[in-house]
Amino acid sequence: MLVDAEISAIVPVSDVDKAVDFYGGVLGLELQVRRDDLSKNREAEFRAGDGTLVVYEIVAAGQSKGTLAAFRVADLESVVAGLRERGVAFEEYNLPDLKTENAIATIGDLLASWARDPDGNIIAFDRGLSNRLLLGLFTRIRRQRGNGRRCWRRRGGSFPGRRRCWSVD
Repeated sequence: MLVDAEISAIVPVSDVDKAVDFYGGVLGLELQVRRDDLSKNREAEFRAGDGTLVVYEIVAAGQSKGTLAAFRVADLESVVAGLRERGVAFEEYNLPDLKTENAIATIGDLLASWARDPDGNIIAFDRGLSNRLLLGLFTRIRRQRGNGRRCWRRRGGSFPGRRRCWSVD
């Protein structure tokens, strides 16, 4: 039912203007809509790949202990380096089950890094299974003509033979 739905990350912030500066200016997301209709609940919506990130003002901003949004990228090392140049401080962990080296942790076949927005919300950046398509580790098995979809089948590893399809224009 929701497999083809677009997903949005929704992040509570204390000041929508600071959030627009961070998510738009520092992270480089494209501001799509700014809603200032309600003075105590202003919000902004950004485009991020095929999804969106919405920030909205609320008193409870920055109180979450977990990750609120994640960006899946093709080259995590370059993203971390580029965001550091823009002033983003990344979290470093030295826990029994989670260690970072140069702000990047290896978790199985996933590389991940975490930073905080101006309210202290945890934002993740990772490179994982879905990026293997970009790295050429999937084999295209067929193009379904007439319905505008392409499919690939993954070789080996987790979920061998699993098909991934997407619409094309």
